[in-house]
Amino acid sequence: MHVKIHPTTSPYSPEQVLVYLRKIKYVPLPENISAIEQTIPPTLDNLNKIIRLHLIAFPFDNLSMHYREDHLVPVSSQGVYETLVTKSNGWGSYCFGHNALLKGILQGLSFLVYAGSGRANMHKPTLTLTSLLHMVLFVSIAPADNPSDSQLFLVDVGFGGSFGGSGLVRAMPFFDGSTVDGSAWPEKHRLIRTSHPKATVSFTDAIGENAGGDWAIEMCNEDDGTVETPEWLRLYHFWTNEFFEEDHELASFALCRRPGLNPFAERVVCIKCFEVDGDNGPRKERALGRYVLSGTKVEQRIGRKHETVATFDTEAARIEALKRYCGVIIGAEAEQSIKCWPSSLDRN
Repeated sequence: MHVKIHPTTSPYSPEQVLVYLRKIKYVPLPENISAIEQTIPPTLDNLNKIIRLHLIAFPFDNLSMHYREDHLVPVSSQGVYETLVTKSNGWGSYCFGHNALLKGILQGLSFLVYAGSGRANMHKPTLTLTSLLHMVLFVSIAPADNPSDSQLFLVDVGFGGSFGGSGLVRAMPFFDGSTVDGSAWPEKHRLIRTSHPKATVSFTDAIGENAGGDWAIEMCNEDDGTVETPEWLRLYHFWTNEFFEEDHELASFALCRRPGLNPFAERVVCIKCFEVDGDNGPRKERALGRYVLSGTKVEQRIGRKHETVATFDTEAARIEALKRYCGVIIGAEAEQSIKCWPSSLDRN
């Protein structure tokens, strides 16, 4: 798929980009602000390095929805920057916030990037898609020796996987059937062309075949050579149309304000990635594990291994678990804000 993405000014200053790079522990850091683009050119290797460090640095969570006084998640460029980068309480965001932040940072590093929207699969128990409540990024990268030969990649640092599966941990080459490694052996993801299950319109590709109007990301955790027909789990659908900050701000507002739309309305979710020492199958890169706090428990997930490491039934115990496993600090004001909210564990 050929897409021409035009250069766009970042919403972040060079100083803000540098502070972000320090926050995610990117090395080597530019010696000064004017050297950012020279130190970190817009290559695929640098993109994947930033993605991995971002996933480790910031949790996927809906804490603002429950613990902020207004119960809204800041997803504007500056709002999410303040939440994730400026503040030091360890809070994260969900898809709109994470991908908005990364989009602006990549623009500040001279990457060519735009945003799209998608629909998450709620698995109830079969394919059940939400409205347009997910956000993805598209990044175009060209080899330094052949600038006209650009390739499109799908990037998504905002799919937590609390409803099953785990999201992308690297840029995915954008073509039907593309596959990339997931967080831990043997997890992998693939990109396919498909249709919405309720679709009433067909789209044909360049050779006249009905390829479907959607794209989808699927995950497989069984393809280790021992399973004859590994099962692929559908994570979400999306389009390649361009969406803008105001589109995602409105979607996030609706998500926070309409319980019927909101898969997070009655439960606090916080997912923190960490690097794992030891066996990662044939892969050279260290595996990524996840602490998944959802409902009244914390699970440690590394590939196919899921282990409950903590349970709780009070707000105080949940706040302690958030700090211990996710590095999140819930202050007194935030603790007060959840008291009358449906997700509070102390409601009678």
